[in-house]
Amino acid sequence: MNSFLAELGKKVADRWWSLFAFPGLLFLVVLALGRELGHGQAWDTRLLSAAIDREIRHYSGNRVSVVLVAVVFVAAAACIGMLVHWAGSVVEECWLTAWRSWPASRLISARRNNWESAHRAYKAAERERRTAQGDRRLELDRSVDRYAAKRNRVSLIEPEHATWMGDRMYGCALRVRNQYGLELGMVWARLWITLPDAVRTDVRTARTHYAAACALTVWGVLYTVVGAAYWYPAAVVGCCACALAWWRARRAVGTLADLVEAAVDVHSAQLATSLGFELPDLWVTPGIGAAMSERIRKAN
Repeated sequence: MNSFLAELGKKVADRWWSLFAFPGLLFLVVLALGRELGHGQAWDTRLLSAAIDREIRHYSGNRVSVVLVAVVFVAAAACIGMLVHWAGSVVEECWLTAWRSWPASRLISARRNNWESAHRAYKAAERERRTAQGDRRLELDRSVDRYAAKRNRVSLIEPEHATWMGDRMYGCALRVRNQYGLELGMVWARLWITLPDAVRTDVRTARTHYAAACALTVWGVLYTVVGAAYWYPAAVVGCCACALAWWRARRAVGTLADLVEAAVDVHSAQLATSLGFELPDLWVTPGIGAAMSERIRKAN
């Protein structure tokens, strides 16, 4: 039992350090560098060495002060890390929520225009391909693929959200409803407890990657602010972090949507039989799916 508690404590400490303390410490170091060097002397190593020597002389011979400063520094770093973790959860919701007010409405309108333009070009090329022959048909095949890829980069469905990620998850729920008659938000909790451990692990991993990308976005914004205020190299790092976070978030959401839809495809029949529904066709038809959603909703 003691060894189990010791191992658990070690894992908790490692997670606390990697999630909160270390990123916060790195941010505080960059903030201190920015305040000390400034924009005009961003790469002045002599000024930095002089500042370090000054701090060492100030605290030399006073171990109590060194310990107190270290404790306060680590505690402040952990607090910043926890605040960023909380702010990351807010970013998660912002990227997936169907906002309708400004500026989300402007983004939705712009994304919808881009999607419709690519979709019209795709349909036109597809119609022409049906009657084309020879080299012209091969050229139109490439055009159809190119326009489809351009449209899907905007969204796999007609945009309803301000972000690709919001439409990706909404599109997953829409396809599940159209194919099976299931309301994904209603049935997911019941489906979750029927899934094998390996599937649940994959879904959790994708969800964790998305959360980490959202937290990285917040760190990127903080570094950009510090760079704008004190030290421009931090702004470069912050902008790169924001771009990387956006790319990682898109990949994570795409993987998560694929996994959720695959879980419904493979295991919805098991959920139906668990709820007492018979499946004459061995799969969930839209009528059975609608009845399942109604049963779970517990409507009168």
